[in-house]
Amino acid sequence: MHRMSGLAALALLASFDVASAADIEWSVANPFRFYRKESALAGHIKAYDAIVAGNGGVTPANIVERIERRLNDPDCTNKSSYTACAASAGANYERQRMGWAARSVGLDETCYGPVGVGGRYEYRAACSRETGAGFRSEDYINPKSHAVRARLGSALVAANSGKTCAWSWAALPGGQAIGARTAPCAEEILISDIPYPAGAHVIVRAADGGALLAQDNIVVHDLLVVGLGDSFASGEGNPDIPVLFHASRPMSYDGQPKNFPLRRTSPQVYTGDLSTNEGLTTFRRKRAVWTSRDCHRSQYSYQFRVALELALENRHRAVTLVHLACTGAEATEGLFGTKPAREPDEGGPQNVRGQFETLLDLVCVTRVGGKTARFDMAAPIHWGSPDTEPKTYFIKGCKDGKLKRNIDALMLSVGGNDIGFAALVGHSIMDSSGDLADVATLMELFTKQRMTFPPVPAYLSMLDARLLATRDAIARLLGVAPGKVVQTGYERMQVNENDALCSGARGMELHNKFGFRAERLATVDAYARDFFKRLACLSVGGANCPADVHGHTGFNFVTSHHPRFVGHGVCAAKAGEIADFVVPHENGGSFGPYAPDKYLPYAHKRRLFVSVDDAFMTANSHDERPNCSFWNQPCAWPTDKVQLGFAALYSGAFHRTAEAHAIVADEVLKVVRPQLEAVGK
Repeated sequence: MHRMSGLAALALLASFDVASAADIEWSVANPFRFYRKESALAGHIKAYDAIVAGNGGVTPANIVERIERRLNDPDCTNKSSYTACAASAGANYERQRMGWAARSVGLDETCYGPVGVGGRYEYRAACSRETGAGFRSEDYINPKSHAVRARLGSALVAANSGKTCAWSWAALPGGQAIGARTAPCAEEILISDIPYPAGAHVIVRAADGGALLAQDNIVVHDLLVVGLGDSFASGEGNPDIPVLFHASRPMSYDGQPKNFPLRRTSPQVYTGDLSTNEGLTTFRRKRAVWTSRDCHRSQYSYQFRVALELALENRHRAVTLVHLACTGAEATEGLFGTKPAREPDEGGPQNVRGQFETLLDLVCVTRVGGKTARFDMAAPIHWGSPDTEPKTYFIKGCKDGKLKRNIDALMLSVGGNDIGFAALVGHSIMDSSGDLADVATLMELFTKQRMTFPPVPAYLSMLDARLLATRDAIARLLGVAPGKVVQTGYERMQVNENDALCSGARGMELHNKFGFRAERLATVDAYARDFFKRLACLSVGGANCPADVHGHTGFNFVTSHHPRFVGHGVCAAKAGEIADFVVPHENGGSFGPYAPDKYLPYAHKRRLFVSVDDAFMTANSHDERPNCSFWNQPCAWPTDKVQLGFAALYSGAFHRTAEAHAIVADEVLKVVRPQLEAVGK
């Protein structure tokens, strides 16, 4: 270790009397490392800074929610309806209608995406990122250095007006010189090579006489933030770029009496064109865009927003995000094992790797020679049956347990699919899968799950082994103690604005077979309450827990957001929202109650969950795989009546809205921040 002489140490201490560390102001350039381009973060920085400035310089407790509203509230003077908003639109109406994530998605913008044509979605091992002066390739998981922008404090700038300053920086702790630059004292400079994790010592002198003006140790805290789990963590229902619709032309589905909105394409294709391969290809190209289509993962996820906020609120940080949550994931098929892709690319993989396998490949120095761990759980012999069978997974860890770096924060959402979430929704809104026989037959073949079934109490106790195995995998394979894992609870979604159970068919006009079945919904609601209680008991225990709960995970279980969701369920609406709470239909050459191209997917609404109609108007998922995979015949065309049911049920209905994810993110941050502060980050 390098040691200073006594005189040198005294000299350095004396220099700080006239050259305080506060005299150098600095921030990490392009700190959210998921983004390649600085422009992707610019809008968030501007929104954050404006909100904090308006709050007396203090970050408000609901900062993520306020940024969400600032970036996605429609630019119009009359927000009483979609039509009124469009009629009073401002210059940024269309930009904000599309949502902020539309400007920061895709391979050009991020370090994540499909590798090759039809390839698997992956984080780039090396990613070319903009760092103030062009692009440079960085190791995504474990960067060797960071670029920072530095300047003298305002008092020193004023004292040295018109003068030139000489900057130099050397590696910590040894003092090996890295670089130097001369610039006007009033200017900000870019230091492109601050070593990570050690940092650098930066000195500023007057260029004319060498007088010491300022010095500081610049050390960047790069946080590795991981997000695992299911659709409530992936951002399902909130694509990065929503589907756009033609203003006036309809689309007809075979055998359906109503004409629905037609997806906008270029060149525009109409219903008659969709019976051709060319028309079908054009139609598919304008589907919703996701950060990861195979998992319906988007930037609106609360896990993504937590990581983003951590970069915004401390400019001495960089944040490296590994977001792997996937729609449909269970603890078994999802975390530990592969699962079917929600929406694979043409020619791409039909399955998604287990999240633990993917994460270990990213963070291990090597897995070659690593020890294999065994994890035992149970699974239904078939969905809807109370009978279970053993399910065992073997996962190879890092060799000698060595990670490239430690995980600083790990977020988790799991359990809903382990008790049959999608089937319980179907049970609540359909009398039987026969109501949508064509869709049900094909989708049950595809997903290997029944489309509807009533609550199965045995699945609640089945959760115990699954959650405990998840705890063990996180601790043994990733080195993350249970107390550092932040698990989010689910919300009660099946309520109206009065917090009473939904009734009728509000928000489900897309298909006349949909509607809330009162008796079934009450049964599912009671089951959901038992499920919520069991999840909490599995985390922290308590006096009122069921006697058959087997052990505790020790995870931080977040439910503090629940009060914000009271009266904000999937069928909730303000008086002014009810008229627009439908899919518009064409009649007599025009659409009503609003034109499809005026829908506002990310505007503030009373409901904090995506309805069936919202899902159709936002993600508009169509899929031909069931027909292609299981019948030796051409794929279903977009106009097939099967597609209408698919679009209703597989576009993200009954999931959190983007605004809801922001609310959850604010509560998760209240747990994550103290964890990071406790270790000096």
